[in-house]
Amino acid sequence: MSTDGTGGPDGAATTRIGDPVGIEYLLGLREALSDLPPAEVEEIVEDARGHLADLSDELGPGFDRAAVRERLGTPEAYAAEHERRVVTGELTGAI
Repeated sequence: MSTDGTGGPDGAATTRIGDPVGIEYLLGLREALSDLPPAEVEEIVEDARGHLADLSDELGPGFDRAAVRERLGTPEAYAAEHERRVVTGELTGAI
């Protein structure tokens, strides 16, 4: 995984996920968030990209589907946690 300087929706660097584990996770996350507005989905997905990049750097060759799900949960659980934090006020404004 790498971070390039092209910028995401808010101008921050965008983390590129080039491995099957990250791609699968992000696709599942997008599906789990499909009921949200596109801008919110993009913010959550960008957050997940950062977590995946950090995890990949930390685990190196141990970065696999099981490790991702152990640390981040399933894509559905990750989405539900973000939605819960918005509802309870732990996150303010757009996700």
